[in-house]
Amino acid sequence: MLRGVSTLIGQTLRLRRMSLLAWSLSLAALVITYVAMFPSVEDIDFEAILDQYPKELLRAFGFDDTLTQLSSAIGFVNTELFGFMLPLAIVFLPVGIIVKMTSRAEENGYLEALLSAPIARWQLIVGASVAATVGMAVPIVAMVATGLATAQIAGVELTLSEIGGSALSLLPIGALGGSIAVLVVGASRKHGIATAVAAGVIVVMYLMNVLAGFIKFFDDTKGLSIFHYYSDWINKGIVWPEFFAFLAIAIVLTALGAVLFERRDIG
Repeated sequence: MLRGVSTLIGQTLRLRRMSLLAWSLSLAALVITYVAMFPSVEDIDFEAILDQYPKELLRAFGFDDTLTQLSSAIGFVNTELFGFMLPLAIVFLPVGIIVKMTSRAEENGYLEALLSAPIARWQLIVGASVAATVGMAVPIVAMVATGLATAQIAGVELTLSEIGGSALSLLPIGALGGSIAVLVVGASRKHGIATAVAAGVIVVMYLMNVLAGFIKFFDDTKGLSIFHYYSDWINKGIVWPEFFAFLAIAIVLTALGAVLFERRDIG
């Protein structure tokens, strides 16, 4: 049983090795760019510039009331990358792996051949989910390693705990997106629907957190958005009970998706 799942995981990662390399190089290049850029902008008085904007708007985009984030390298990188671009991008990596192994395989007609081997449907879901998680870990490690190396070369103060915490905070977002994709795959064979719903839910959660500073309804419901917690994780440090709670939610959604996948017809 475990041998079949591990073989499936290994084969999936081997087939997607070029894709993972492209993801790692692209995201690492972004981190390198912004870490290397910091020495040229650290003397700018961002506090005076940002003081002209409403505090609610600044809080919506992850600034605290002191507006001090941009005075440090990790604050600058968090604001420019981890606060917006990376969490919305990373979700497409696990979703792509899961969809490729399930609904796209079904649409292309080779899922039935795969399931004719001694492997159960739930094992396919487990293999896809684990491969997606490992796949996310590859660019996360690449971002941390290249960020630290760039900081060392550029003489920038950046520690492993700082950039490592920010990069690791991406994991629950990707896991949640992947689990939503599994849930949709369990109910539908259309790979486009799974991708759209998973990405759409993450984007809606992001907008909920942004709009919380302006609209009372979203302020009352911001606790439902993972970004409400993610903003604190990257700026103040990971709160581990919250971190693992979202991973647990992802596991539950994945299990529910596996049950649905077991019960529906394969086309």
